Order: sequence, then structure tokens, then C-alpha cells
Amino acid sequence: NSITIYVYFNFILIIIYLYFQYRTMALVLIALVAALVAAFYLYSTWTFSRFKGTKVPHLKPYPIVGNMLKFFLKKEDALENFGKFYEIFPNDRIVGLYQMRSPTFMIRDPELIRQIGVKDFETFSHHMALANGETDPLFGNNLFGLKGQKWRDMRATLSPAFTGSKMRQMFELVFECGQQMNQYLHKMTAKDGHVDFELKNLFTKYTNDVIATSAFGIKVDSFENPENIFYAMGKKITNFSGLSMSLKFFGYILMPKVMQFFKIKIIDDECGTFFHNLVHETMSVREKEGIVRPDMINLLMQARKGALQHEANEEINEDAGFATVQESVIGKTPIPKRAWTDEEFTAQAVIFFLAGFESVSVALCFIAHELAVNPDAQKKLQEEIDRVCQELHDKQKTLDYEAINQMKYLDMVISEGLRLWPPSPFTDRICNKNYVVEDYNDTKR
Repeated sequence: NSITIYVYFNFILIIIYLYFQYRTMALVLIALVAALVAAFYLYSTWTFSRFKGTKVPHLKPYPIVGNMLKFFLKKEDALENFGKFYEIFPNDRIVGLYQMRSPTFMIRDPELIRQIGVKDFETFSHHMALANGETDPLFGNNLFGLKGQKWRDMRATLSPAFTGSKMRQMFELVFECGQQMNQYLHKMTAKDGHVDFELKNLFTKYTNDVIATSAFGIKVDSFENPENIFYAMGKKITNFSGLSMSLKFFGYILMPKVMQFFKIKIIDDECGTFFHNLVHETMSVREKEGIVRPDMINLLMQARKGALQHEANEEINEDAGFATVQESVIGKTPIPKRAWTDEEFTAQAVIFFLAGFESVSVALCFIAHELAVNPDAQKKLQEEIDRVCQELHDKQKTLDYEAINQMKYLDMVISEGLRLWPPSPFTDRICNKNYVVEDYNDTKR
């Protein structure tokens, strides 16, 4: 009947209307997604013309990842990724590559590296910073993240903390951690005379205890108490291979402004709060009770009071060994009178932890391996250690800082181990003003 036909007709009209309506919406959505993809593609490749038309040798980059495709696919580690460019262009002082969308010059000439790192250091004084102090107070306020005058002031403030005399004062703290590990090994081998160890785990515990006592002023024994909170937080804050941390680094390298806008921290709140409270409470207790301990917390407290000064009479000893290095001109500048906050000092303590926790344990692992596969070197080192220890015993003395520096072959073993297996295979610098490099064929770049 007519009513049925009318209903069917209206239903068909509705279907037709919805079809065109949703098709239009779908087309708009598709167009919007395509526009966003195109915009992101252009953004990620916008800098890829940096080396075109220049004489800087380089390889063609991939969108988004630049020259780091195999690194992100876990087919190469960082050393292999950069080493590839070193091998491909054997006759060039400078090689161009893209760390994601960031054009980067890789310097492969030792003389140019020395010129950048020493003679022209003023032009290359800053590192590539990810987060800033407002976004991530702990990561952005450390010495590697600061820039400009604030970096100069912090550099000058911390410089006196690393003199030979200050390292000598901390020796007892480090020695105690070595004794803890020694006692643990004797205990574990007492039954059968031997035991299998995962050396990375063993040396990480040792490194953790050294940093805890010498940087943060607390004593822990990670061998007998591997579940202690300091060790747990240390492993968490240095886990840079996890998905969350990888995404954060990926985001900060690719779109730092967006990450900073949303205030995404590299160091999560749990770890940040733990270390901040630890430093703040330790300083407060020492202030109230007048506690003095030869560690980094004490040096930071002295720096805050303006009591930490350069040692003008400390002579440069060419045979000082591996403990100290000669200070730069910037490090010797007068210490500024600046009111540093607990947060800024906590950031320095945290960077000491990040710099030492993984790198020292990795270095010890490789050196132990090299000694195992080179028994002649192991024997020679053992003979030197035994000789020095016997001399100390004859004089009724214990092992001290000066005795360690007498072990020249130990210095050589550690130096060679670090040369063969550097824990950090590369470093970075930001050029803060125009800089001209003369190439071998007198071409300026």
C-alpha cells in the first residue's frame, strides 16, 4: 500500500544520505591523516639537505631515523653504527651523518679532535642537551645539560672537588667497598674453593656501593643485601634499554619542543624523588649535627658555603697516574658566589651516579676478560700488586692512595682496557659559533 511504499522510500533516502555523509567524513578523515603523515614526513626530512652541495662525505639518510636505521632495528649497537662511517670514509677528517633528523659531523682526525677539545674548547663547550631544567630538573640541571653562564659557574664550582687531594680523602671509602667485595668472594668460595659468577652483576654491586658511599654519603652492602633500595633505584635509573626510556630518547631527539611542552621527564618521578630526598635529608642532618665526611655531599656543601677553593699550591705531577687530570682554564676560574639549590646539587650527584654506575662496571668486566685471555699480563700485574703489598707490609702500612699510584703496570692495564673497550664509545659537542676547518686539500668547510 501507499504507506508501506512511503516508509521504504524514506528508508532508502536515509541510507543514501548516510552513505554520502559518512563517505564525505571518511574522505575528510583520510585527507587529514594523509596531511598529517605528509607534514610529519617533511618535518623528519627537512634537514636532510644539510650536506648536499658540500664536500662533506655522507650516506643517504632514511626518513625519521636518518642514518640510524639498523640501530633502531637492533641490528647494530651505537659503536657499530658510528664505526661504519669511520670505515667507509677512511681518507676524510670529517664525515656527515644524521642522528634521526639532526645533521652531525663525525670527526675522525685525532689532531682535529685535539683542536676542538683543547685549543678551541670555548667554541665547543656544550653537549647536546635533551631535557631542560624546567622540564626535567634532575636531567636538565646537571653539568652536561647546563649551558651558558650557568654551566660556567657550575663547572668552576665543581672543579676543586676533583683534585688529587680530594680523591685521596675519598680513598678510604672506596677501599672499604673493595674489602666488602673481597669478604663476599672469600665467603662464597670457602666451601668448594671456587664459584661461578656473572661478573657484570658482581662489579655493578661494587660500583653501586662505591657511588653510594663516596657520592651520596650512605653505606650499603649490595653483596650481602642485594635488595637494598639504593641498588634497586640505581638499576632502574640506569636502565636505558627499556621501551619507556627508548621512546623518551626517541621523542627528545626527533621532536624536543613537543616533549618539553608536555613536560615529559627522562628520569621518572619515583627515582627523582628518591635521590632528591636522599641528598636533601643528608645535607640537613649534617648541617644540624655538624657531621663531616670525606665524600661528594660534603664537597657540595662546602661549595654552597663558598668554602671550596682551588688549591693554588698543588703541583702538576706528570706521574700522578690515572686518578686525576690537569684542569682546564675554565675550571681554574674563580668560583662564583651563587646560591645553588638542593635540586641543582642533586642533579650533579645523579649525573655522578649515571656516569659511574654502568661505565665502571662495564670497564671492569672487559679488563677482567682481557686479563683472563692474556695470562702473561695477568701474571705481571699480580707480581706488581704482590710486590707493593709486601713493601707496605714490611713498613707496617696498609694500602693507600699513594701505593695505588705506584702501580704503573696497573695504570697501563686499565688505560689499555679503556682504549680497547671504551664504556662510552663516543662523545658529542655543540658548536656555538661559526667555525672553519681546513681540510687536507686546503678546502674550507
